[in-house]
Amino acid sequence: MIVRTRSSELFVLGTLVVALGTAWAGALEDSEGNVVAFAFNSAVERGQGRILAVAVDPEVWGNGYGRLILSAATYQLAASDAIKATIKVRPDITRSLRL
Repeated sequence: MIVRTRSSELFVLGTLVVALGTAWAGALEDSEGNVVAFAFNSAVERGQGRILAVAVDPEVWGNGYGRLILSAATYQLAASDAIKATIKVRPDITRSLRL
């Protein structure tokens, strides 16, 4: 999937298959192939999934990449039949609380 933004093209990368089910790993790359954001999801079990990690390179903060990769992660959970998703956020990382 190619995502066009105001500053560059970003690419969302694929699905990671693990032994206990299908988990998901996604990354956003800039036009030079540098990863600027990533997210990891657990496999969906009994209708519930978890977003395990979301990170954005501090050099590109403020461009909407956090919202974009979080949207991709929640979309993947919904596409895997999750009816509930959870994410834990450290309270000391205030930028993440705004997402």
